[in-house]
This record gives sequence, C-alpha cells and structure tokens, in this order.
Amino acid sequence: MSHFSVLITLPAGTPPERIEDEIGRRMERWDENRDVEPYRDYEEGAPADYWWVSSVRSGAEHHRNGTGIKPHDPDMLGWSSERTRRTPAEQRAEFAKDAEWSERLGDHPTWETVATLYNDRFGRGKELSTEGDASDSETLHYDPESGRAYMISTRNPESMWDYWRIGGRWCGYFIATDPGPGLLTAHRSWDSPEVPADGKTRADGGPKRLLDFGAMRDEAAAEASAEYDKWDAVCADTPVARSWSDIYSLVEVGELARDEARKRYNDQPRIRAAKAAGIDDWDCPVEKFMSGREEYVAEARRAAVPGYALVTLDEEWVAPGRMGWFGMSSDEAGTRTAYRSSVNAYLDEKVADDDLVVVLDCHI
Repeated sequence: MSHFSVLITLPAGTPPERIEDEIGRRMERWDENRDVEPYRDYEEGAPADYWWVSSVRSGAEHHRNGTGIKPHDPDMLGWSSERTRRTPAEQRAEFAKDAEWSERLGDHPTWETVATLYNDRFGRGKELSTEGDASDSETLHYDPESGRAYMISTRNPESMWDYWRIGGRWCGYFIATDPGPGLLTAHRSWDSPEVPADGKTRADGGPKRLLDFGAMRDEAAAEASAEYDKWDAVCADTPVARSWSDIYSLVEVGELARDEARKRYNDQPRIRAAKAAGIDDWDCPVEKFMSGREEYVAEARRAAVPGYALVTLDEEWVAPGRMGWFGMSSDEAGTRTAYRSSVNAYLDEKVADDDLVVVLDCHI
C-alpha cells in the first residue's frame, strides 16, 4: 500500500464550505471503489508468465527436489512467508498436485491451455460464463481471435486511489506568503509531519496568490545544495565506489548471491561514509549524485511543488507513471523530470492567482 501526494486545482470562487465536496466530485473518476460496466480485462505478458503457471512450476520444483517445506505453526495468525499453518504432509501433497498441473501445462503452454487448466483447477467448470456476466469475475476466458486470455471485470480501469484526504502526510505542504483568508491549514492527522519551527506560514492549499512557490523552490534548492556539500566531503576522503545497480548486475548474471552483493556494496568506504553522514537513504548515493551539483540542485527545485500527480482545472489526471504498492511507481527519471517541468509551467502560467491549489494525501 502506498501514500502519494496529489495537487488538485479548483476554479476561483469555489466556496470554502464546498471545497471538499468539489474535490470529491472531481476525484470520483479515479476511485478504485467505483464499479463500471463489465469489460474484458486482458492478461498481459506470455502464458508461461501467468501467476498460476509460475506458482505450480515452483511447487513442482519443490516436489522434485524435496525442498520448500516451511515450519508448521498451527497458531499462526495472518500470512507469513516464513511459516505456515499447513503441516509438512499437507505441503508435500500440494507440491505433488502442482507437479501434476505443471506436467499437464507442458513446457510451452498456450493461453487456451492455461485458461482450460486454470478453470479445472479452481472448479470453474467447462461452461464458461456468458459474456458480460459481472457475477463471474474469477473464470479465465480464452479469446481465439486474439489468442489472449481475459477475465470479466467491473473494476474501474482508471483507478488511481482508494481513499484521499486533504493534507494528511503532506499537511503544511505549501509555504504561504501570509496567513490570509482562504488558506487551508487545519488538516492534520496522527501521521502528519511536525510543523517546522522556522516562522514560515504553512498551508495545505488556498488561492495561488497566497502560495509562495518561489520560496518552496528556493528552500528545496538550498537543502539539496547542503546535501551535496556532504557528498563532496565524503568523496574527498574516500576512494571511488561502485553503484548498487552495477554490483547487483552480477547477481542477475549469476556471479554473486544477493547477500554477497549487498555486503560488497555496503563494505565500500565511500558507502560507509555516506551512511555515517546521513545521505545514504533508500537511494544509492553514487547514483543519486551522479548528475553533478548543478543538475541535482535544479532537479530539487523542479520537484519542490508538483507532487506525484496533478489534477488540472479541466479535470485531467497528469502523472509521470502509475503508483503501485509500497511506494513503487512505474515512472522513470526522465519522465519525472518532464512531468515536474510541465506541471511547474502549468501552475505558473495557466492557473490564475485566485484559482485554488490543494494538496491531497492519496492512498492506493
């Protein structure tokens, strides 16, 4: 599950008491909980990559090798990748069934084969549902015209969020020019950040004329420059380090085990020094700072205002990618930069001074 920031723009004159309702109306299009008319939701990728095919092949391999038995824990609650409520005998029996299904699938299954065996395995029967039957959302259908498989779905194909709130984890997102009328400032939650004790007025939104985008960009640039100073100091006293992606490539070609790659990466003096300096977070610092100071600071300036996505005045969703679970997004560095540049231009040039800009904490 992921939280991500979305800026939504509202037309000037939206009454304060109507702001939340108007945001709800505009956001409804992308609500994951909104059902739509039944449609064909086609599977992506090759038949051999389908989750069920991968699962039974993994079980078949455990059956052949006598591996994969997890410790039996009858009192376990919930789900765990390390323990299971099934006994060793039950696990071995399931692996044996997987081996049978894997044999029936063969080495190069077609979507027709996968659909037929999947439906047999899960008791869908030979009679598939009538096209458009929303009550049957678990049968895997085969489309002979395209050679692909699909399920009948009523899930919103445009879904981007399952709930949203003003502020939340981005409470106080904007620096305001002054605490004037129209600022949104009271949307704090248990997980909201602490308000910085810097004397600046912070807000969750308001008329654009009261939001100081320039100050936000300057603040982000100053923080980025200070962080780069720390990296310069680390580099001055340590030998060159290899990046994580460079070392991990050896795992992908089978030359290193993952644990050994992680140890080799973390044992580098420059990486150790970066951790000690507090500049090695989720990103590898070698890759993080490789663009050089000027571009690193410029990108921080570009990223200061836009958030992860924007809802325009014309009620369009603009984002560099699609947000998934655990904060993983489909975007890449190039698309992020392009997104940030275009959103900054939109906010600066297309949004009028009295139009509203509000930050949302969205969850998916």
